[in-house]
Amino acid sequence: MPINSFENYPMSWKPTIDKTEKPIYKEIAGKLEQDILQGVLLPGTKLPPQRELADYLDLNVSTISKAFKVCELKGLLSASVGSGTFVAYDALSNAYLLEDTKPKHLIEMGATLPDQVSYEPLLLQLKSMLQEEDYEKWFGYGRTGESLW
Repeated sequence: MPINSFENYPMSWKPTIDKTEKPIYKEIAGKLEQDILQGVLLPGTKLPPQRELADYLDLNVSTISKAFKVCELKGLLSASVGSGTFVAYDALSNAYLLEDTKPKHLIEMGATLPDQVSYEPLLLQLKSMLQEEDYEKWFGYGRTGESLW
């Protein structure tokens, strides 16, 4: 039973976890990731201090720390000593890159690959570049019209 009463206590995140699921830190990390993906926790949201969350869930602080670390390594959280732990601003895109399913509210604006039709012209262009003797200019600033590519 928690030492303090949290009935009217303002916390940005009050998860309900199943303590029969072991290890508990993975259950907390999974719940945190789920709440970020579902928009319960928005990017930039400051999470409760680890000690308060541990007291609220009636767990050891190290369990909370380990769960936060798992989410931080996934890019879902950012932490700063003295400032707190926050939902990362790019948490949704990081979660999307880690998962097989795309959240419905996320529009992917990341790297794209050319379609199959584009590979042939790209290959021909790269081959023609390799034929140039003055390849040092690839790595410098050029003037307009110096090279077609």
